[in-house]
Amino acid sequence: MTFREFEDRERVQADDARLELELALHRNKCDHEVVVLDARSKDALLRTHKRYFADLDELIADLVNTVSSFAVRDRRT
Repeated sequence: MTFREFEDRERVQADDARLELELALHRNKCDHEVVVLDARSKDALLRTHKRYFADLDELIADLVNTVSSFAVRDRRT
């Protein structure tokens, strides 16, 4: 994973860098996702877009915690 930061005023440069990288990956037949994410801080970005930064074990643990917090109700009448 490559993480590159841009200032708010550099949005056009960020979009251009994304496109350039996507084209290069496509030419090399690499199937990778390239995204531009926007957040107030790196910490906020890591919280709001965790799937890009967490490993599989972390994502599974989060899913288990989320699912286990739901109450299961018997709908039989």
